[in-house]
Amino acid sequence: MAWAKALIAKGQYRPVVDQLERLVLNFPDREFSDEAQFLLGEAHMGLKEYILAESAFRMLIDGYPGSSYRDDAELAIAICYVRQTPNHHLDQSGTVSAERALQQFIEDHSNSPLVPQAMEELREVRERLALKLLDSARFYFKRGKVDAARIYLSQIEERFPGTRTALEARYVRGQCDEKEGDLQGAVREFTALLDELPAVDPLRDEILEHLSGVRSELEGA
Repeated sequence: MAWAKALIAKGQYRPVVDQLERLVLNFPDREFSDEAQFLLGEAHMGLKEYILAESAFRMLIDGYPGSSYRDDAELAIAICYVRQTPNHHLDQSGTVSAERALQQFIEDHSNSPLVPQAMEELREVRERLALKLLDSARFYFKRGKVDAARIYLSQIEERFPGTRTALEARYVRGQCDEKEGDLQGAVREFTALLDELPAVDPLRDEILEHLSGVRSELEGA
């Protein structure tokens, strides 16, 4: 299978697909068949044919249960879900499925060397889901519906702590405090957030400007 790996490394996916499809069809029981099936899935992924890739990986799992490529195929299926998820502004039901698949892989293969890759994919998926909630929070905040905005902000805090979006959500939460007249609460939120943000984070300037305005308002009260 060295030839297939070499072509995949060069980004020449279509010749790999064409040849491997014939190979796995005509020689399903050879010693190289499971590797050929796996590489077929990888080539489809390279072509962004994620449905076909998922099918190829499932055929590997079903047809070669003892294959050394089984774990790789299970993770690849989860990644296929991730690659098919839409922009965070759109419906995220598919992203939820991707999150579950990645979580399941991590739980089932806790000692696998593939776990760091799965964790990185999961981090990106959770950021996308958190951004969807943050969009909703901002939508309601801009329309003066602070209570509704706080519901979505709380969901981010509960479900996606540690994400970059969770920090942005705290900024909106401080703005909610300000809008409701809790200027001291807003100052505390903004100040604590500044302590946690990296020194070069672009959000810092916006928060500092906002914090200055709130403190001026407090001094004039």
